[in-house]
Amino acid sequence: MPPSLRRLGLLFAVAFTLLTFSTLPASPARAAETLLSQGRSVTVSASEPGYSPASAVDGNAGTRWSSAFTDPQWIQVDLGSAATLSRVSLVWEAAYAKAFQIQVSDDAAHWTTVYGTTAGAGGTQDLTVSGTGRYVRMYGTQRATGYGYSLWEFQVYGTPGTGGGGDALLSYGRTGAASSSQADGQCWECVPARAFDRDPASRWATSPTTGWTDPGWISVDLGAPAQISKVVLQWDPAYAKSFQIQVSADGNTWTPVYSTTAGTGLKQTLTVSGSGRYVRMYGTERATPYGYSLWEFQVYGTGGAPVTPPPLPPDPANPPRLVWSDEFDGPAAGKPDPAKWRADPGTGQNAELQYYTDHQNAATDGAGTSSWRPARRPRPGRAARPTR
Repeated sequence: MPPSLRRLGLLFAVAFTLLTFSTLPASPARAAETLLSQGRSVTVSASEPGYSPASAVDGNAGTRWSSAFTDPQWIQVDLGSAATLSRVSLVWEAAYAKAFQIQVSDDAAHWTTVYGTTAGAGGTQDLTVSGTGRYVRMYGTQRATGYGYSLWEFQVYGTPGTGGGGDALLSYGRTGAASSSQADGQCWECVPARAFDRDPASRWATSPTTGWTDPGWISVDLGAPAQISKVVLQWDPAYAKSFQIQVSADGNTWTPVYSTTAGTGLKQTLTVSGSGRYVRMYGTERATPYGYSLWEFQVYGTGGAPVTPPPLPPDPANPPRLVWSDEFDGPAAGKPDPAKWRADPGTGQNAELQYYTDHQNAATDGAGTSSWRPARRPRPGRAARPTR
């Protein structure tokens, strides 16, 4: 073959190859998956003593659940809300299922099968599934051995539905405990529940007779195991300089997931990672001579047994109109103008809704005055609104 023809053939082959690659459809990317089951509430048909159901969703490859030695047996996980499922991973112990189904449900009563086999091989099984539901279970109908069914891990993957998965408020309305609580004229019934009510005007505080000491703590029972992602602390001026956020499976043995020796008070939003049914703030050093006090102690994450809080009140149809303000930016910047303000020494708790600053205004007049009122009251129907 002449060289010119060989070159022409080579160019044709290269062009054909490039055209072939350019026209092949792209491989579909696997949708992003989220592990939905870890730390969630688990229910089983029965358990062998010493092999807890929660061990199958704890992320620990050295702990497992084991069933009774009969057929059928099952384990189900509550994802907290409906989710779109993509995969179930079963990590079997030697006592595995020869025949089983993966089922989903919205109410844990009516089940739909999304996978089934009568030839289970044990080991690690990654099963591609397609379905939607809040509850997912492995329903074993034939054991491969004379023992029961046993799983090191039962993992459910997919996409959380709206209202589930991510950052749900888990602590609202839950029960709590504390090292002590204040209940007197200065702080009426300042019990743990006040920190979980989403009410900015009620709080928990340690007792002045027994609790203005270190350590001091408050804990919340989330109702079921949970994966914790965030804790919000809204402090009263009696805040913690040093404290830990701790989690526990039983309310007795605690694991720190956050620690500081430089607490700032006010509102602290803490990103944490841990699992447990109980969460507590454990204060080891007070920032003031008083005790510890929280307007709000909010725990966010997945799992637990969340109580849906009531909706917040809507914005008013006719919002207040600003008629006066003071930016504190005159000749004596940062100090109250005596023509506009007068000192208000106050008399302690006087039924006013109060939001505290970081005390940077406590020495603005050289006398430690931290509470001020406008020197002249606005006309009826008008509202004075200091901006600092």
